[in-house]
Amino acid sequence: MIYVLWAISCIVVWYIYHSIFSVMYFKGGCLSEIIGIAIVGTIITALIMSYWFIVIPVIGFLVYAMSKNKK
Repeated sequence: MIYVLWAISCIVVWYIYHSIFSVMYFKGGCLSEIIGIAIVGTIITALIMSYWFIVIPVIGFLVYAMSKNKK
């Protein structure tokens, strides 16, 4: 179960990151982004496990705001 939560967290972090920034990959950029997203996804997963009642609405709002901003 925790791996599914971690994977979803990484996907959400990737989506938010790419909504905020225009990303161009140069030498080693893709690998460093994957490692960074994995680390942030781990932190988000730990926060969700401890403070789910705060983190889930905040992430939901961010995803909603980013998707509405793209249109």
